[in-house]
Amino acid sequence: MARIPAAARREQFIDAAVRVIARDGAAGATTRRIAEEANASQTSLHYCFQTKENLLLAVFEHLSESLRVDSEGVNGEEAGLAQTAERLLTRTMQYAVDHLDQTRATFAITMWAQTTNPELAVRMYDMFLAGWQDVLCSAKETASNEEIASVTRMVVTLADGLSMQLLTDGDRERTMRDTASACVMLSTFVETLLRRSA
Repeated sequence: MARIPAAARREQFIDAAVRVIARDGAAGATTRRIAEEANASQTSLHYCFQTKENLLLAVFEHLSESLRVDSEGVNGEEAGLAQTAERLLTRTMQYAVDHLDQTRATFAITMWAQTTNPELAVRMYDMFLAGWQDVLCSAKETASNEEIASVTRMVVTLADGLSMQLLTDGDRERTMRDTASACVMLSTFVETLLRRSA
């Protein structure tokens, strides 16, 4: 059997973990099940990640990075903060609709971390917020750090709610219609926020 480079093996484990977590939840995603899904040994998995917590953090980082790469087309440099926020929410929800397993795994890992290691959950969520805040900071409109942080939290709140609804009922078309409605509310929120600070 040909030897697989460590980086490729890590990717296999991360992809397998997403599938297992989406199917069995984070608590049910044992290292044995993930290794079996990756057609590898548990020893190899432990060599790459040492612990299940390290593996789940790597999965979360991978999922966050995938979403961040997908949001690169938002291009805030051509738009104000409200339009950039709308684009970010729309792109995020399109990603959720197109990648249900990844969306389900992200929620499962976040809830697992919240119950098993709350500090890790905070770190993970902060990582997620920082990526979105970077996108919103690219808007051509100037806004304070506090305003950008507030808009970021609002986008995340809307995306979390819409994603949970999608995972519950599976209605992709309704999710995108509801996303369009949420964008109207988001735009009004941003414009009001900026007017108040002017």
